[in-house]
Amino acid sequence: MKRFIQSLLSAVLIGLGVNAEAQVATSVNPSGFGDRQFAMDTVYSNKRIREDDKMYQISVWRRIDLREKYNLSLYGAGDSRSNGIINNIYKAVVDENALEVFADEQFTKPLSIAEFQENFWLSANGDSIFVKQLYYLDFKEDFVFDRHHSDLVFDIKFVELVMPSVTNAN
Repeated sequence: MKRFIQSLLSAVLIGLGVNAEAQVATSVNPSGFGDRQFAMDTVYSNKRIREDDKMYQISVWRRIDLREKYNLSLYGAGDSRSNGIINNIYKAVVDENALEVFADEQFTKPLSIAEFQENFWLSANGDSIFVKQLYYLDFKEDFVFDRHHSDLVFDIKFVELVMPSVTNAN
């Protein structure tokens, strides 16, 4: 009797044509239809994380002093410091047009390359400055816990060149 019920049940299932497709996570293969369109964090972001997957997020400003021993390789070698990160940022903006430059801290007023070149080598009192006098880098990053991938993500949003007050004459 038990064998008869099993064979009858399997015959009914085969006759009805059971659809046996595996279910795929929507974050792996999202469709663009209906309620499956997910908001992604892509504004000034290098890493794409769904808003629904952010379990914890906080924005942090950090400052790097390029004169510290650990950061000397970023500061450059020699007296002119011409192979350091500051000079590479300058080349990325002016020569390659790879970075977008802003005039204010709210990132609402973009600077042209000519304005950037004009402001980069002059301090507030009109004196020219050297690359070795720029040794602070501030950057804003988002500290995010991605619950879908169970991963801590440090997503850098902005990099800011800071002119020290000794050079700035304010």
